[in-house]
Amino acid sequence: MWQVELLGRAVRWREEECCKQATDRKAVKARFDRIFALLAEFGPALSEPHVKHLGDGLWEARHHAYRMFYCCCGPVYLVVGGVVKKKRRLHPDELATARRWCAEALAEREGGGPNGPA
Repeated sequence: MWQVELLGRAVRWREEECCKQATDRKAVKARFDRIFALLAEFGPALSEPHVKHLGDGLWEARHHAYRMFYCCCGPVYLVVGGVVKKKRRLHPDELATARRWCAEALAEREGGGPNGPA
């Protein structure tokens, strides 16, 4: 069994930003909760249409135009943030930001804190 951990930015995005734009807020939150439950159960065997690998260890959980980004740190999936897609493809800046969020989360996780090893 895998663990899914929503980090602060991801929690705020799911609770606030995502819900500002969603017409059915409860459905969007419920769908992501379901995807993360599936991720905890099936781990790397989970695939499209629920999740998609974006390369360099970055993944996205998908629901219509809503995307939440995550990366893997051992048996734990770290959900780092989200975006609402406005075009057919994610903008390169959004991908770069998501990759930076993952790198920061992994560095913090492996280093013991935001300022490096404890």
